[in-house]
Amino acid sequence: MKHLRRSLLLISFAAGASFSCIAQSAEQTPIQEHALKIGALISQANQLIEANPREALTTFEEILQKEPPAFDSENFNTVSASYGLYANVARLYFEAARAADDGGYWEKSAEYHKKAAEVISDAAAKTKEALEKNIEYFGSATKHLQAIMDANADEINKLRAKDEKNYTNDDLLQKEKLTGWEKELKDSQETVDFYAKYIERVTKDAAWYTPTPSREEIMLDKIKQQRDQIENYIGGRGNTVKFVEGIVAGYVKYMENFSQGEKISFTYRLMVLSPDSKTAPVLLDVLRGKATKADLDRARKK
Repeated sequence: MKHLRRSLLLISFAAGASFSCIAQSAEQTPIQEHALKIGALISQANQLIEANPREALTTFEEILQKEPPAFDSENFNTVSASYGLYANVARLYFEAARAADDGGYWEKSAEYHKKAAEVISDAAAKTKEALEKNIEYFGSATKHLQAIMDANADEINKLRAKDEKNYTNDDLLQKEKLTGWEKELKDSQETVDFYAKYIERVTKDAAWYTPTPSREEIMLDKIKQQRDQIENYIGGRGNTVKFVEGIVAGYVKYMENFSQGEKISFTYRLMVLSPDSKTAPVLLDVLRGKATKADLDRARKK
């Protein structure tokens, strides 16, 4: 039976073994540390936003302002760790966009939704580029090994047809060699399949952050609609201050179909539109149970 030139596969799986060693290292890399820090914050995102979206936004922005370690494409484990980090960064931008939306900063929300899409798309592209090289590498190894087995098909079939009780010492050696071929072929194909599934996963992640229309476009349209409302406000066309005060004065009617959360969020928006308003902050306190309607009436008379 022909001898298998094993160098290609042995090098490949030696590389695969080094990935495992890196993964099991007790010492965390800067990439892993940064990912864990962001992940811990993400797990609290809903609670923080519900408690106070503006404070939550400040907390998220403090982390986002720190430059994350560069994407490392050296091997599978560094690629995986880097992708995990940047997936968390994208998620934190998404949470920041939610907090900005709820806190009235619609323009910031649009910006952060755009940033989330950019970050995940770039990370997914770098991950796919790195893993496609591995797929090509292991795919070539698979084809190489399969070609050797095909070239030895007659000998392999004869060996398989022979009763193992009648194996000679040479047959036993050839059987051991064949078993090794089959295992390496199986391992190589499983490696290709693993990388392909990983690429499928990151592709789905990127697609979730890049719907049509985009979340950025939805926010920008929301902003435009409000600008149109202000431009056409009968109490003072184009007058943002009068628009805000008019809504505060008639908030019960204007917000009658809003949920409690939507009322609070929209009031934050009024505070952004008219930063010097004395009534919008009081309305916010009324909605949050920290002030009364009488307090709002007094604020409106000042």
